[in-house]
Amino acid sequence: MSTMTTISENPTAPATPATTEATGLIGFIPVHIARALTLGGGVLTVASCFLAWTWTARFPGDLTVYGYPGGLQLQVLVAGLLTTLFALSSYGIKGTRWLTPAGADGAVKLAALAAFATAWYTVAAISIQLGGPVNLEPGGAVVAIATLLALVGALALPFERPATHPADPEDSGWDQFKHRASNGLTSFKAAFGTTGT
Repeated sequence: MSTMTTISENPTAPATPATTEATGLIGFIPVHIARALTLGGGVLTVASCFLAWTWTARFPGDLTVYGYPGGLQLQVLVAGLLTTLFALSSYGIKGTRWLTPAGADGAVKLAALAAFATAWYTVAAISIQLGGPVNLEPGGAVVAIATLLALVGALALPFERPATHPADPEDSGWDQFKHRASNGLTSFKAAFGTTGT
C-alpha cells in the first residue's frame, strides 16, 4: 500500500495561512500595557471630574467648583466610571464579570470613546468660547490627557479580525478602492464589536 501525495500545479498558490496573533487598531502596544493604560486613564478621568476645568462661570455648567462635578463633567464622570468598570471586568476581577457577558474589550472601547469625545468637546468649547486654552484650569488638561490615554489603550486591545476578500485585480481602480474601503470598514466595526474576548 502506498501513500498518495497531491502536489499543487499552481506554484503561486498561497500556502496554508499561518495563524496570526490578534492585535488592536493600534498594534504596537502590548496587550498588558494597553489594559493598564485603559484602566489608568479611566481612573484619572473619574478623578479629573472633581477638579475645576475652567476659572470662570461664563462657560455653561459652571465647571469652576472643586469636588462637585457639574454640567458636562457629569457625562464624563459616568463615561469614566464605565471605562474603569469595564477595564476591571477585562482583567476578570470577581464581581465585575456580569457587566460584560459577551466580552469586555468592545465595551471598554465604546466607553473610552464616549469619555474622550465628551471631554475633548468640552475642552475645545472652553478654549474657543472663552478665548484660548489659557482659560483651562489644570483639571481641563488632566481630563484631556486621561481620556486620550484611555482611548489609546482601548484601541490597542486585541480583537478578532473578520475574514476579508482581496480585490479582483481585473477591476477598475475605483472598484478596487471601494472593495478595500469596505474591508477596512468591516475590520473597524469588528474592533468595536461587543462579542469576543
